[in-house]
Amino acid sequence: MDCKKILEVQKQIVPEIIETINSRYDILRTIEVNQPIGRRTLANKLNKTEKIVRTEVEKLKEMEFIDIISSGMILTDLGKDLLIDLDELMHDLKNLSSLEKSLENMLGIKEVIIVSGNTSKDEHGFANLGKKAANVISDKIKDNYIVGIAGGTTMALVANQMKKKSNLKNITIVPARGALNEEIRLQANTVAFNLAQKFNANYKMLHIPDDLNESELHAIKENESIRDVLECMNNVNLLIFGLGDAYDMAIRRKADFETLKAIKEENLVAETFGYFFDNSGEVKLQMNSVGITIDNIKKVEHSVAVAVGEEKAKVITAFSNFYKNFTLVTDEITANKILELNEKVED
Repeated sequence: MDCKKILEVQKQIVPEIIETINSRYDILRTIEVNQPIGRRTLANKLNKTEKIVRTEVEKLKEMEFIDIISSGMILTDLGKDLLIDLDELMHDLKNLSSLEKSLENMLGIKEVIIVSGNTSKDEHGFANLGKKAANVISDKIKDNYIVGIAGGTTMALVANQMKKKSNLKNITIVPARGALNEEIRLQANTVAFNLAQKFNANYKMLHIPDDLNESELHAIKENESIRDVLECMNNVNLLIFGLGDAYDMAIRRKADFETLKAIKEENLVAETFGYFFDNSGEVKLQMNSVGITIDNIKKVEHSVAVAVGEEKAKVITAFSNFYKNFTLVTDEITANKILELNEKVED
């Protein structure tokens, strides 16, 4: 009898078992992202009474999943391992495999990986999103690969969650774009460097902004070191990137008034690498950008897009109408929103 069947039998005999699992899962993941944490703070974060939390904490300590030190509660190694298993259990309990298949079929894309919950509002869930994406990338990368990675909060998370892997040969990591107006730690150069450290890989930097005008763009591409990085981008085997709302990304890219007006008037919804898409997946606008091009994207062997948030549902749908050969890593609430939007269109 497999684990899922065993759990189904247990649910019939002890109906409250799922409630108990959920409660302890919430406690463990809240401790993980806030450790060390006191009991009162934990109760407030979980919106539960201290009495209820005390009872559960004592049981978890007896089972050696948590430890209590002077500054608060922390997870033990056993607790960390259990949390990984519980993440997988939640995936099964919610039948997310079926949701993944439904989304793959609806969008017509290569693969969908879904993380439980709403990761935009759940610190543990967001960390788990990074782990899932990192695992996908780790499984796809091969010797002699050139890997391109974009910048931003989610890409920084993926690089940070990547486990070290030293058995790969001749890997090169490149930033997939120039620098946007964001923190240094979130810029593509920094994210590429951090990812290269995890693979003990070679890396190349692109020390130019991503919002150059046309004449500046032409001039800078004549630089030998810049041409070398751009040539690497042209031969990327594995591309890792996020998807953004068209208007929000135009603001981040310091677009002028006419560009912002065009985005509104043409109802552009999605952006990646300086390209702006409408609902049908057509590229309607391109801002001057240094990095991966549309032609690059289309010929990459493996592409991994990581995007979450209900507001990203229309963004993901639009991009999938343009390009199908990619793996989407997202969360449960985003996946359900995508299905809801597409079902309305079909009706």
